[in-house]
Parts: sequence; structure tokens; C-alpha cells
Amino acid sequence: MSYLINGISVEETIHKLIQTDFTYLKIEVAQLEQTDKKDFDTSKKSFIYIKEAIENAPKCKICGGLIHRNAISIDHIQRKRDGGKAIIENAQITHPFCNTGVKN
Repeated sequence: MSYLINGISVEETIHKLIQTDFTYLKIEVAQLEQTDKKDFDTSKKSFIYIKEAIENAPKCKICGGLIHRNAISIDHIQRKRDGGKAIIENAQITHPFCNTGVKN
């Protein structure tokens, strides 16, 4: 997240993560270059998947961080104690910590 927060592009973030924390991902940078091939190789498929996952992942409406699918909390936009109702229009996805810690 720090790469993205600091303005590093999604593509460059992917390259940095693969070179450091996720070396088991086999994305060959040379294979990501333009080519005349008609089929996507494994490196391009992996890169495309990671890029889409980062760009389209749900983000916490409080802190803006990416949310893992196993760590989601549904939060009232207008707090219950301030009259907020349990309606779809008053709901947002947040981290559990942000929902319980930041707002209270």
C-alpha cells in the first residue's frame, strides 16, 4: 500500500512487490514487453490479474486502504447514535478496526 499511497503506479508497484515480497510469482519483465505473439503467456496473465485485482479491490471508506475479503465490516455512514438507519444508502465497507476504532 505504501507504494500506491506514495504515488507509484500500479504497474511499478507490481514490479517492486514481485522483486521483494512475492518472488514466487513468476512474472518475467522481459515477457511483458510488446510482442507479435497472439496468445498471452503466463507472465502476462499473472500481471493482468494482479493489476486488475489491485485496481478493482474494495477499499475502506474511512482510511482508503485495500480490504481483504475476510476482513470486511459494514459500517453506518451516519452513526446509529446520531440517528443513522440500517439502510443500503447508509452503509459502507470498512476495515473492522476503522469501523470500531477510528469513528468511536
